[in-house]
Amino acid sequence: MVRILKISDKEIKSLINDSQNKNPKITIYLSINTAISSEHISADNIRIKNIKNEVIKKLRLSEQDTNFIDEFSQKIDEMMSDILTIHDLPQGLLICISPGITEVFRLPIETKEYVVIDDQFYLAPILGIINDYRDFYLLVLTLHDPKLFKGDAYGLYPTNMKFDKSPDELLNIDEINTKNVQSKSANGGGSGGYNGRGGEKDQANSDRQKFWRMIDRKLIKSDEEKLPLILAGIDSEIAEFINISHYPNILNTHIEGSYRIFKPNELFPYVDQIVYQEIIEPEHEKIIAEYNRLSVKRSDLVADNTQDIVKASDQGMVDKLILAGLRFTNDTIKEKSKAEYVLSFPSHSIAKKINLAALDAWRASAKVINLDMDQMPRLKTNMLAILRYNGGLSSASY
Repeated sequence: MVRILKISDKEIKSLINDSQNKNPKITIYLSINTAISSEHISADNIRIKNIKNEVIKKLRLSEQDTNFIDEFSQKIDEMMSDILTIHDLPQGLLICISPGITEVFRLPIETKEYVVIDDQFYLAPILGIINDYRDFYLLVLTLHDPKLFKGDAYGLYPTNMKFDKSPDELLNIDEINTKNVQSKSANGGGSGGYNGRGGEKDQANSDRQKFWRMIDRKLIKSDEEKLPLILAGIDSEIAEFINISHYPNILNTHIEGSYRIFKPNELFPYVDQIVYQEIIEPEHEKIIAEYNRLSVKRSDLVADNTQDIVKASDQGMVDKLILAGLRFTNDTIKEKSKAEYVLSFPSHSIAKKINLAALDAWRASAKVINLDMDQMPRLKTNMLAILRYNGGLSSASY
Protein backbone atom coordinates (compact mmCIF):
# COMPACT_ATOMS: atom_id res chain seq x y z
CA MET A 1 0.00 0.00 0.00
CA VAL A 2 1.33 3.44 -0.93
CA ARG A 3 2.47 5.61 1.96
CA ILE A 4 0.96 9.12 1.83
CA LEU A 5 2.85 11.62 3.99
CA LYS A 6 1.97 14.99 5.40
CA ILE A 7 4.15 17.84 4.20
CA SER A 8 6.80 18.64 6.80
CA ASP A 9 10.15 20.42 7.08
CA LYS A 10 11.95 17.10 7.51
CA GLU A 11 10.47 15.37 4.48
CA ILE A 12 10.83 18.36 2.16
CA LYS A 13 14.39 19.00 3.33
CA SER A 14 15.25 15.44 2.32
CA LEU A 15 13.90 16.06 -1.20
CA ILE A 16 15.73 19.38 -1.48
CA ASN A 17 19.01 17.82 -0.36
CA ASP A 18 18.60 15.14 -3.02
CA SER A 19 18.66 17.88 -5.66
CA GLN A 20 22.46 17.86 -5.37
CA ASN A 21 22.51 14.78 -7.61
CA LYS A 22 21.40 15.35 -11.17
CA ASN A 23 19.20 12.30 -11.67
CA PRO A 24 15.93 13.08 -13.46
CA LYS A 25 13.24 14.15 -11.01
CA ILE A 26 9.55 13.93 -11.78
CA THR A 27 7.20 16.21 -9.86
CA ILE A 28 3.46 15.78 -10.26
CA TYR A 29 0.80 17.95 -8.63
CA LEU A 30 -2.44 16.03 -8.91
CA SER A 31 -5.99 17.02 -8.05
CA ILE A 32 -8.15 14.18 -6.78
CA ASN A 33 -11.94 14.14 -6.87
CA THR A 34 -12.96 13.30 -3.30
CA ALA A 35 -16.46 12.29 -4.39
CA ILE A 36 -16.32 8.48 -4.48
CA SER A 37 -18.33 7.17 -7.41
CA SER A 38 -17.62 5.02 -10.45
CA GLU A 39 -17.94 8.10 -12.66
CA HIS A 40 -15.38 10.13 -10.69
CA ILE A 41 -12.96 7.21 -10.35
CA SER A 42 -13.14 6.64 -14.09
CA ALA A 43 -12.43 10.33 -14.76
CA ASP A 44 -9.48 10.28 -12.34
CA ASN A 45 -8.07 7.17 -14.04
CA ILE A 46 -8.23 8.86 -17.44
CA ARG A 47 -6.47 11.99 -16.17
CA ILE A 48 -3.77 9.95 -14.43
CA LYS A 49 -3.21 7.83 -17.54
CA ASN A 50 -2.81 11.00 -19.61
CA ILE A 51 -0.27 12.40 -17.12
CA LYS A 52 1.64 9.12 -17.14
CA ASN A 53 1.79 9.09 -20.95
CA GLU A 54 2.91 12.73 -20.99
CA VAL A 55 5.77 12.00 -18.59
CA ILE A 56 6.89 8.89 -20.48
CA LYS A 57 6.90 10.82 -23.76
CA LYS A 58 9.09 13.56 -22.23
CA LEU A 59 11.46 11.02 -20.68
CA ARG A 60 11.93 9.31 -24.01
CA LEU A 61 12.50 12.59 -25.83
CA SER A 62 15.20 13.47 -23.30
CA GLU A 63 16.77 10.04 -23.87
CA GLN A 64 16.44 8.90 -20.26
CA ASP A 65 17.42 5.40 -19.25
CA THR A 66 14.74 2.92 -20.38
CA ASN A 67 14.97 1.09 -17.03
CA PHE A 68 13.95 4.28 -15.21
CA ILE A 69 11.09 4.85 -17.67
CA ASP A 70 9.80 1.34 -17.00
CA GLU A 71 10.28 1.85 -13.26
CA PHE A 72 8.27 5.08 -13.37
CA SER A 73 5.45 3.46 -15.36
CA GLN A 74 5.17 0.58 -12.91
CA LYS A 75 5.34 2.84 -9.85
CA ILE A 76 2.67 5.25 -11.04
CA ASP A 77 0.31 2.38 -11.90
CA GLU A 78 0.72 0.72 -8.49
CA MET A 79 0.53 4.02 -6.66
CA MET A 80 -2.66 5.27 -8.26
CA SER A 81 -4.36 1.90 -7.92
CA ASP A 82 -3.81 2.19 -4.17
CA ILE A 83 -4.68 5.88 -3.91
CA LEU A 84 -8.03 5.60 -5.65
CA THR A 85 -9.16 2.97 -3.14
CA ILE A 86 -8.47 5.20 -0.12
CA HIS A 87 -11.69 6.22 1.65
CA ASP A 88 -10.35 9.51 3.03
CA LEU A 89 -9.01 10.99 -0.18
CA PRO A 90 -6.85 14.13 0.12
CA GLN A 91 -7.65 17.39 -1.65
CA GLY A 92 -4.59 16.96 -3.80
CA LEU A 93 -1.34 15.05 -4.08
CA LEU A 94 2.31 15.90 -4.60
CA ILE A 95 4.14 12.96 -6.20
CA CYS A 96 7.95 12.98 -6.38
CA ILE A 97 9.71 10.22 -8.30
CA SER A 98 13.41 9.80 -9.08
CA PRO A 99 15.70 6.75 -9.29
CA GLY A 100 15.55 5.31 -5.79
CA ILE A 101 12.95 7.82 -4.56
CA THR A 102 9.18 7.62 -4.55
CA GLU A 103 7.33 9.96 -2.20
CA VAL A 104 3.66 10.88 -2.13
CA PHE A 105 2.41 13.83 -0.07
CA ARG A 106 -1.09 14.80 0.94
CA LEU A 107 -1.74 18.46 0.09
CA PRO A 108 -3.80 20.55 2.56
CA ILE A 109 -5.08 22.64 -0.33
CA GLU A 110 -6.54 21.93 -3.74
CA THR A 111 -4.18 22.16 -6.68
CA LYS A 112 -4.10 22.69 -10.39
CA GLU A 113 -2.47 19.81 -12.23
CA TYR A 114 1.18 20.38 -13.04
CA VAL A 115 4.02 18.12 -14.22
CA VAL A 116 7.71 18.99 -14.18
CA ILE A 117 10.70 16.88 -15.22
CA ASP A 118 13.96 18.48 -14.16
CA ASP A 119 17.11 17.86 -12.15
CA GLN A 120 15.32 19.24 -9.05
CA PHE A 121 11.88 18.54 -7.64
CA TYR A 122 9.53 21.49 -8.18
CA LEU A 123 8.84 22.49 -4.55
CA ALA A 124 8.47 26.28 -4.69
CA PRO A 125 4.75 26.34 -3.71
CA ILE A 126 5.31 23.74 -1.00
CA LEU A 127 7.73 26.07 0.79
CA GLY A 128 4.90 28.61 1.03
CA ILE A 129 2.65 25.92 2.54
CA ILE A 130 5.32 25.11 5.13
CA ASN A 131 5.60 28.80 6.05
CA ASP A 132 1.83 28.99 6.60
CA TYR A 133 1.70 25.71 8.53
CA ARG A 134 0.33 26.28 12.04
CA ASP A 135 -0.52 24.00 14.93
CA PHE A 136 -3.42 25.17 17.08
CA TYR A 137 -6.03 24.00 19.57
CA LEU A 138 -9.80 23.80 19.32
CA LEU A 139 -11.60 23.74 22.66
CA VAL A 140 -15.19 22.56 22.38
CA LEU A 141 -16.57 24.34 25.40
CA THR A 142 -19.62 22.76 26.98
CA LEU A 143 -20.92 22.01 30.47
CA HIS A 144 -21.27 18.39 29.40
CA ASP A 145 -18.01 16.69 28.40
CA PRO A 146 -15.77 19.49 27.02
CA LYS A 147 -13.10 18.31 24.59
CA LEU A 148 -9.74 19.62 23.38
CA PHE A 149 -8.47 18.92 19.87
CA LYS A 150 -5.12 19.71 18.33
CA GLY A 151 -5.24 20.87 14.73
CA ASP A 152 -3.06 21.62 11.76
CA ALA A 153 -3.57 22.35 8.07
CA TYR A 154 -4.92 18.85 7.54
CA GLY A 155 -7.50 18.36 10.27
CA LEU A 156 -8.40 18.02 13.94
CA TYR A 157 -7.13 15.28 16.24
CA PRO A 158 -8.19 14.25 19.77
CA THR A 159 -5.73 15.04 22.57
CA ASN A 160 -5.02 13.20 25.80
CA MET A 161 -6.33 16.13 27.81
CA LYS A 162 -8.95 14.89 30.28
CA PHE A 163 -11.42 17.34 31.79
CA ASP A 164 -14.10 16.64 34.36
CA LYS A 165 -17.20 15.94 32.31
CA SER A 166 -19.42 18.45 34.13
CA PRO A 167 -19.59 20.80 37.13
CA ASP A 168 -21.38 17.99 38.98
CA GLU A 169 -18.43 15.66 38.48
CA LEU A 170 -15.93 18.36 39.41
CA LEU A 171 -17.65 19.60 42.52
CA ASN A 172 -19.90 16.73 43.57
CA ILE A 173 -22.72 19.26 43.49
CA ASP A 174 -25.48 16.71 43.93
CA GLU A 175 -23.99 15.49 47.19
CA ILE A 176 -23.32 19.02 48.45
CA ASN A 177 -26.83 20.23 47.63
CA THR A 178 -28.38 17.19 49.29
CA LYS A 179 -26.49 17.93 52.50
CA ASN A 180 -27.49 21.61 52.36
CA VAL A 181 -31.18 20.77 51.96
CA GLN A 182 -31.03 18.27 54.81
CA SER A 183 -29.31 20.82 57.02
CA LYS A 184 -31.86 23.54 56.25
CA SER A 185 -34.75 21.14 56.88
CA ALA A 186 -33.33 20.22 60.27
CA ASN A 187 -33.18 23.92 61.15
CA GLY A 188 -36.84 24.59 60.39
CA GLY A 189 -37.08 25.08 56.63
CA GLY A 190 -34.22 27.44 55.91
CA SER A 191 -35.41 30.68 57.54
CA GLY A 192 -31.81 31.79 57.93
CA GLY A 193 -31.48 33.60 54.57
CA TYR A 194 -32.10 30.83 52.00
CA ASN A 195 -33.70 32.56 49.03
CA GLY A 196 -35.03 29.67 46.98
CA ARG A 197 -34.46 29.82 43.25
CA GLY A 198 -32.21 32.86 43.46
CA GLY A 199 -29.79 30.95 45.68
CA GLU A 200 -29.77 27.99 43.31
CA LYS A 201 -29.05 30.36 40.44
CA ASP A 202 -26.12 31.95 42.27
CA GLN A 203 -24.78 28.51 43.11
CA ALA A 204 -25.04 27.40 39.46
CA ASN A 205 -23.15 30.51 38.32
CA SER A 206 -20.45 29.84 40.90
CA ASP A 207 -20.19 26.20 39.85
CA ARG A 208 -19.79 27.14 36.20
CA GLN A 209 -17.02 29.60 37.05
CA LYS A 210 -15.18 26.87 38.95
CA PHE A 211 -15.65 24.51 36.00
CA TRP A 212 -14.23 27.04 33.51
CA ARG A 213 -11.25 27.69 35.83
CA MET A 214 -10.53 23.98 36.01
CA ILE A 215 -10.38 23.83 32.20
CA ASP A 216 -8.24 26.97 32.03
CA ARG A 217 -5.73 25.70 34.60
CA LYS A 218 -5.30 22.39 32.76
CA LEU A 219 -4.78 24.16 29.44
CA ILE A 220 -2.12 26.48 30.84
CA LYS A 221 -0.36 23.72 32.76
CA SER A 222 -0.20 21.26 29.87
CA ASP A 223 0.74 23.54 26.99
CA GLU A 224 4.20 25.09 27.16
CA GLU A 225 3.93 26.38 23.58
CA LYS A 226 0.67 28.28 24.22
CA LEU A 227 -0.60 27.47 20.76
CA PRO A 228 -3.41 29.59 19.31
CA LEU A 229 -6.71 28.50 20.87
CA ILE A 230 -10.06 28.55 19.07
CA LEU A 231 -13.23 28.21 21.10
CA ALA A 232 -16.44 26.51 19.99
CA GLY A 233 -19.65 26.66 22.01
CA ILE A 234 -22.57 28.77 23.10
CA ASP A 235 -21.78 32.50 23.00
CA SER A 236 -22.68 33.14 26.65
CA GLU A 237 -20.48 30.28 27.88
CA ILE A 238 -17.59 31.34 25.65
CA ALA A 239 -17.88 34.88 27.09
CA GLU A 240 -17.79 33.50 30.65
CA PHE A 241 -14.71 31.39 29.87
CA ILE A 242 -12.83 34.27 28.23
CA ASN A 243 -13.64 36.49 31.20
CA ILE A 244 -11.92 34.15 33.68
CA SER A 245 -9.24 32.65 31.40
CA HIS A 246 -5.52 33.38 31.76
CA TYR A 247 -4.64 31.52 28.55
CA PRO A 248 -2.55 34.05 26.59
CA ASN A 249 -3.42 33.11 22.99
CA ILE A 250 -7.19 32.85 22.48
CA LEU A 251 -8.17 33.88 18.97
CA ASN A 252 -10.85 36.52 18.53
CA THR A 253 -13.21 34.55 16.30
CA HIS A 254 -15.21 31.70 17.79
CA ILE A 255 -17.48 28.98 16.44
CA GLU A 256 -20.96 29.48 17.87
CA GLY A 257 -23.24 26.53 18.53
CA SER A 258 -24.09 23.68 20.85
CA TYR A 259 -21.65 20.82 20.32
CA ARG A 260 -22.65 18.06 22.73
CA ILE A 261 -22.75 15.77 19.68
CA PHE A 262 -20.53 16.56 16.70
CA LYS A 263 -17.89 15.23 14.32
CA PRO A 264 -14.51 17.03 14.29
CA ASN A 265 -14.33 17.05 10.48
CA GLU A 266 -17.56 19.09 10.43
CA LEU A 267 -15.87 21.86 12.43
CA PHE A 268 -12.56 21.83 10.57
CA PRO A 269 -13.58 24.11 7.63
CA TYR A 270 -14.61 26.82 10.13
CA VAL A 271 -11.43 26.38 12.15
CA ASP A 272 -9.26 26.45 9.02
CA GLN A 273 -10.85 29.72 7.94
CA ILE A 274 -10.28 31.30 11.37
CA VAL A 275 -6.59 30.32 11.36
CA TYR A 276 -6.17 31.80 7.90
CA GLN A 277 -7.98 35.06 8.69
CA GLU A 278 -6.40 35.67 12.11
CA ILE A 279 -2.87 34.29 11.70
CA ILE A 280 -1.81 33.62 8.11
CA GLU A 281 -3.48 36.49 6.26
CA PRO A 282 -2.19 39.20 8.68
CA GLU A 283 1.35 37.85 8.24
CA HIS A 284 0.99 38.03 4.45
CA GLU A 285 -0.41 41.57 4.68
CA LYS A 286 2.51 42.60 6.87
CA ILE A 287 5.01 41.33 4.28
CA ILE A 288 3.10 43.07 1.46
CA ALA A 289 3.17 46.33 3.45
CA GLU A 290 6.91 45.91 4.06
CA TYR A 291 7.54 45.42 0.34
CA ASN A 292 5.46 48.49 -0.54
CA ARG A 293 7.22 50.62 2.08
CA LEU A 294 10.70 49.57 0.97
CA SER A 295 9.86 50.06 -2.69
CA VAL A 296 9.36 53.75 -1.89
CA LYS A 297 12.00 54.38 0.78
CA ARG A 298 14.68 51.73 0.08
CA SER A 299 14.18 50.45 -3.43
CA ASP A 300 17.64 48.85 -3.29
CA LEU A 301 16.19 46.31 -0.81
CA VAL A 302 13.44 44.97 -3.09
CA ALA A 303 13.69 43.08 -6.39
CA ASP A 304 11.19 42.12 -9.06
CA ASN A 305 13.52 41.02 -11.84
CA THR A 306 13.60 37.23 -12.03
CA GLN A 307 17.29 36.96 -12.86
CA ASP A 308 18.20 39.37 -10.04
CA ILE A 309 16.16 37.36 -7.55
CA VAL A 310 17.79 34.10 -8.63
CA LYS A 311 21.23 35.70 -8.11
CA ALA A 312 20.24 37.24 -4.76
CA SER A 313 18.86 33.90 -3.52
CA ASP A 314 22.04 32.09 -4.50
CA GLN A 315 24.08 34.62 -2.50
CA GLY A 316 21.85 34.42 0.60
CA MET A 317 20.62 38.00 0.17
CA VAL A 318 16.88 37.24 0.19
CA ASP A 319 15.00 37.77 3.44
CA LYS A 320 11.47 37.16 2.13
CA LEU A 321 10.43 35.62 -1.18
CA ILE A 322 6.91 36.34 -2.44
CA LEU A 323 5.47 33.93 -5.00
CA ALA A 324 2.25 34.14 -7.01
CA GLY A 325 1.48 30.51 -6.18
CA LEU A 326 -2.26 30.68 -5.48
CA ARG A 327 -5.50 31.40 -7.31
CA PHE A 328 -8.83 32.19 -5.67
CA THR A 329 -11.23 30.27 -7.87
CA ASN A 330 -14.04 27.74 -8.09
CA ASP A 331 -12.57 26.35 -11.31
CA THR A 332 -11.59 22.90 -10.03
CA ILE A 333 -12.50 19.32 -10.87
CA LYS A 334 -14.68 19.16 -7.78
CA GLU A 335 -18.39 19.86 -7.85
CA LYS A 336 -18.66 23.03 -5.79
CA SER A 337 -19.70 26.60 -6.34
CA LYS A 338 -17.77 28.27 -3.52
CA ALA A 339 -14.44 29.82 -4.56
CA GLU A 340 -11.33 28.94 -2.56
CA TYR A 341 -7.55 29.11 -2.81
CA VAL A 342 -5.94 26.58 -5.13
CA LEU A 343 -2.24 25.98 -5.86
CA SER A 344 -1.41 27.52 -9.21
CA PHE A 345 1.72 27.45 -11.30
CA PRO A 346 3.79 29.63 -13.65
CA SER A 347 4.57 28.85 -17.25
CA HIS A 348 7.24 26.19 -17.65
CA SER A 349 9.50 28.79 -19.25
CA ILE A 350 10.12 30.52 -15.90
CA ALA A 351 9.24 27.70 -13.48
CA LYS A 352 12.84 26.47 -13.23
CA LYS A 353 14.13 29.91 -12.21
CA ILE A 354 11.36 30.41 -9.66
CA ASN A 355 12.04 26.99 -8.16
CA LEU A 356 15.80 27.61 -8.06
CA ALA A 357 15.30 30.94 -6.27
CA ALA A 358 12.82 29.43 -3.81
CA LEU A 359 15.05 26.47 -2.89
CA ASP A 360 18.13 28.66 -2.44
CA ALA A 361 16.19 31.21 -0.38
CA TRP A 362 14.76 28.47 1.83
CA ARG A 363 18.20 26.94 2.39
CA ALA A 364 19.35 30.39 3.60
CA SER A 365 16.42 30.53 6.09
CA ALA A 366 14.43 33.08 4.09
CA LYS A 367 10.67 33.20 4.49
CA VAL A 368 8.75 32.00 1.41
CA ILE A 369 5.06 32.88 1.01
CA ASN A 370 2.39 32.13 -1.59
CA LEU A 371 -0.04 34.83 -2.66
CA ASP A 372 -2.80 35.06 -5.22
CA MET A 373 -1.59 36.88 -8.33
CA ASP A 374 -4.10 39.65 -7.57
CA GLN A 375 -2.54 40.12 -4.10
CA MET A 376 1.01 40.59 -5.37
CA PRO A 377 2.42 44.05 -4.54
CA ARG A 378 3.28 44.35 -8.21
CA LEU A 379 0.48 42.90 -10.31
CA LYS A 380 1.17 40.30 -12.98
CA THR A 381 4.53 39.48 -11.39
CA ASN A 382 5.31 35.85 -10.55
CA MET A 383 8.05 36.50 -7.98
CA LEU A 384 9.22 39.37 -5.76
CA ALA A 385 11.88 39.59 -3.08
CA ILE A 386 12.72 41.63 0.01
CA LEU A 387 16.48 41.65 0.50
CA ARG A 388 18.60 41.55 3.64
CA TYR A 389 21.15 43.71 1.87
CA ASN A 390 22.02 44.64 -1.69
CA GLY A 391 25.19 42.94 -2.82
CA GLY A 392 25.38 44.72 -6.14
CA LEU A 393 22.55 43.37 -8.26
CA SER A 394 23.00 43.96 -11.95
CA SER A 395 19.73 45.87 -12.33
CA ALA A 396 17.57 47.84 -9.96
CA SER A 397 13.94 46.90 -9.48
CA TYR A 398 12.67 50.47 -9.70
